[in-house]
Amino acid sequence: RTLRIAVGAMSVAAAPGSDKRNYVTGVHFTNTDITVDTLVQVLSGSTVIWNGFVHALRTATPGNNTDGDQFIKPLKGGIGEAISVICGTDSAQVRASVQGFVAIG
Repeated sequence: RTLRIAVGAMSVAAAPGSDKRNYVTGVHFTNTDITVDTLVQVLSGSTVIWNGFVHALRTATPGNNTDGDQFIKPLKGGIGEAISVICGTDSAQVRASVQGFVAIG
């Protein structure tokens, strides 16, 4: 799921049920702001499971600045917890894409 994120956490994967958890296999972020760098975090419930930093574009020409990771060992969310993404700077123009799957325990 891809979404525009801001300082408030945005849910990217709903809570899967009482005996299941979300697993994150990859994250990708794009920052089109020309001046604002920002911290980006992936959370399971209220627990941070990944931190990243996306630099500003640094030029006024069209384009974007991207960052992300693919996880050989998926990030493991808590049982019954939603996955969300939070951006440390509200004025950054960041889009997030999170890949993963749901599995039992």
